[in-house]
Amino acid sequence: MDRFVSASRRPFLQLLCLILICAACAPGSAAVPSAPASPSASSAPVYTPAPLLSLVVSAPTGTPTATPVPTHTPAPTPEPTPDGLLGGRFDGFSYTGQVITDSEYRSEHICIQVYHASDSTSYKGYIDYHVADIHLQDITLLKTGSAGPDFTSPDTAKVGEMAEKYGAIWAVSGDYCSVNNGIVIRNGQIYHQQKPQRDICVLYRDGSMRTLTQDEYTVEDLLAQDPWQVFNFGPGLLDADGKAKKSLYLGVSANQNNPRCVLGYYEPGHYALCLIDGRQVHRSRGLDIHDLAKFAENMGFAAAFNLDGGNSAVMVWQGQVYNVPSSPGGRGISDILYLLPEGDPSA
Repeated sequence: MDRFVSASRRPFLQLLCLILICAACAPGSAAVPSAPASPSASSAPVYTPAPLLSLVVSAPTGTPTATPVPTHTPAPTPEPTPDGLLGGRFDGFSYTGQVITDSEYRSEHICIQVYHASDSTSYKGYIDYHVADIHLQDITLLKTGSAGPDFTSPDTAKVGEMAEKYGAIWAVSGDYCSVNNGIVIRNGQIYHQQKPQRDICVLYRDGSMRTLTQDEYTVEDLLAQDPWQVFNFGPGLLDADGKAKKSLYLGVSANQNNPRCVLGYYEPGHYALCLIDGRQVHRSRGLDIHDLAKFAENMGFAAAFNLDGGNSAVMVWQGQVYNVPSSPGGRGISDILYLLPEGDPSA
């Protein structure tokens, strides 16, 4: 065959190719190779559509459950902070009525806890002592009372008798102010304002307490501060750092072991009264004034003051003598410190 097909035969060949193509596309036909396209023929691109995505949606099963509506839970109301000297720093008060046991009294503004203790190693001899640990929201609850009609009277009575007179739940011997010349301020009232030669102890209305030597104050400045109580007797036992003083005013019987009564101060609203038994053969002999200062330091007081001791030193708790005085019931004295049950009309 000639390399080039003559022009007269091309239409015949084109028709033959067309017939072969149609036969190949017919169903059930065997594939027939197609002749190569003519160099002059141009074929248009064939569009093939993309496969369709099928979206299957599952039908809900069961009964629909309603989404719960969130409920608002209010925050708990905080307890109000109690008013008073200690605020909320002490949790021993009772806000649901008075609590009275053999060793404590608690109410909304008063907490008294009493206990006995002993020490055989810290001092020159063995001692028994008795403590009233006192928390107050108001310093005016700590009162003083007199044997006579007021604090200028020379009348005397035992601590137990005065406690009964005032209806006190707790009482302790004071500073025997009727025979101790000096500044006498009791329950905010001035009875004497002569400056003594000895130390004084001041309880201020803000609940703070200080012991002062005669060089540390003037009467005018003291009165201007409107103190609640001022006690004479002494001495003050601790320095500004709460350590036992090295130099102490030495009064009568200072260097002898005797029964003692100490007013101790921790902070505004927190105090303690401590009685050390003494003059007991083969038991508690008492303390001298230097060991008493060491005792006050060991108790952790910030300030401490020696009140009338000896046979005067008596503590009464719920109508009974709580310590062991050197003579039954102690002796007659002029004044006491005391606390009333809260709600008492004379409080």
